[in-house]
Amino acid sequence: MVSKSEVRDLLSEVMDGQVKNLEEAPVGRAHSTYFFSTKRGRYVVKLSEEDVRFQVEGPALSLLNKSADVAIPGVVDFDNTRTEYDFMYVVSEFVPGENVDNWENPEGPKFNYLSSYRKKSLLSSAGRELAKLHKQTEFDDFGHFKSENNKLEFRQGGSWEETFRKIILEEQVSNFPERFEDLKPVVKEFLEENIDVIRDASNPCLIHQDFRWPNMLVDDEVNAVIDWERALAGHHEYDLFKAEESLINFKTKKASEKYRARFLNSYREIMELSDGWKERRQFYRALRSVESLWTFEGWTKGFNNEKKGAMANWHRERLLDRISSF
Repeated sequence: MVSKSEVRDLLSEVMDGQVKNLEEAPVGRAHSTYFFSTKRGRYVVKLSEEDVRFQVEGPALSLLNKSADVAIPGVVDFDNTRTEYDFMYVVSEFVPGENVDNWENPEGPKFNYLSSYRKKSLLSSAGRELAKLHKQTEFDDFGHFKSENNKLEFRQGGSWEETFRKIILEEQVSNFPERFEDLKPVVKEFLEENIDVIRDASNPCLIHQDFRWPNMLVDDEVNAVIDWERALAGHHEYDLFKAEESLINFKTKKASEKYRARFLNSYREIMELSDGWKERRQFYRALRSVESLWTFEGWTKGFNNEKKGAMANWHRERLLDRISSF
């Protein structure tokens, strides 16, 4: 783990001046994160010693700062080469705002309990920001990135079909917890039988892959989208429909559909959806449940056995129901 004195030494050099008020960010973040100030303002530094995915965050933010009008923190400096330090880091401007996640923000405001006006405003803003991301970025191929020299490069470019297979089978299904082992062949069979639905996907763009309330700082609108380490060159509809599922989850179908319409309409004012999008939406939504199983042990940490078992059964049944009804 990177020590606080190492962080202070790094920032004194990077910021070319005295660092004040260095304090560790609240617990619950995937990487070591600190807030600090200089005479020029307030900033954030994120650090990682091992996570290969972290390599992507700095270059992705830098690319967006230069080429897209998306609400993100301004990048001050980043380095993932480990030539000067034994860790990677990203220094960015501090952006004020709240975290309104329903689950990961136990003491703060929760999206589902905000006023109707504020929910609509946030969903409209989120739809616009996601659409701008997709419309204002483009690549020659689909694929995952690497960044060993502080620039985004493809690990291996290819079709969206190939990239999507890797996401679902190699990243997610292969890492299912033991309790979901029996679902591996079910997911693989469904994917292979229906992947023709996305075979003609074109126009690779930057997708976030984790566009959720925990990864946004908001007031009445989205002030900044953060945590870009899972970004890749992908199909915009996959990012859109994953986001739709993550952002909007009410107890009643009527409420969910009302707010989903708000989010999708805002997105479509900027970014068009091509013919057949409703079928692709159902396909992506069916496989969105796979990610819940892949990350199950992480997001149920702290649950008692009874609650954990109930959640496992609920997500299992949801996956099977969506697959059978596609």
